[in-house]
Amino acid sequence: MTDKILSLLGFAVKAGRISFGMRAACDATRSNKSALIVLACDLSPKSEKEIRFFSEKQHVPVIQLDCSMEYMSHALGHKAGIVSVNDKGFASAVLAHSNRAR
Repeated sequence: MTDKILSLLGFAVKAGRISFGMRAACDATRSNKSALIVLACDLSPKSEKEIRFFSEKQHVPVIQLDCSMEYMSHALGHKAGIVSVNDKGFASAVLAHSNRAR
């Protein structure tokens, strides 16, 4: 399922609907653009705690993929362990696939 989610995120990247990194994800969340936060599995505990706190405060769902930052970065073409999906359609498709994986 992770590859399907990364594929959907790749389409969102091409559509310009992704923010990469902690700062960009926080900014997107703060400005109510973010519909979903996606994390790599090897993100530092401090970064994970910070983005989860920030997302919960703004009522933005967070999912953690079962892939490393390196794998996620390679699949999306940008180096990042945190991405913000800034489109409700892409976010709901990713969430639907992540729920099927569980």
